[in-house]
Amino acid sequence: MSNMGRTYVRILGWLRRHVSATFLLLALLSTMLWYLTKLSHVYVAEVPVRVFVGEQRIVVKCMAEGTGYRILALRHIPGDAVRVSLEQVNATPSPTNKGSYIIDPLSLQNAISVHLSSLKIISMEPMPEIKPQEAVNLQ
Repeated sequence: MSNMGRTYVRILGWLRRHVSATFLLLALLSTMLWYLTKLSHVYVAEVPVRVFVGEQRIVVKCMAEGTGYRILALRHIPGDAVRVSLEQVNATPSPTNKGSYIIDPLSLQNAISVHLSSLKIISMEPMPEIKPQEAVNLQ
């Protein structure tokens, strides 16, 4: 048996002799209750938001302010992506890629805020360019 295995066996034996199962259960229960009460507080966190702009699906990382429940749900529970039409956002032609368009982050932030009314979207990361085949409707 390796040194690590012997150390693990010693620690496990000490825990069985000195710590009762009832104590461990109550410690686990109190930790879970503490976590649940903290979820009702307001936090600012970075959350990924799935967005369809026209027909292109992108994931935008936003700084959002809201209750812990809403932030946790948006991060870990898959839901419907936010659908934003091309008319709701300001897009300008890309100076580097002919035929591509750059979406104005502020207009997209406002469009996302309308759909996610339970969270306050504070800021967003820079947007990727829209591919030419999806940007045909802008011309």
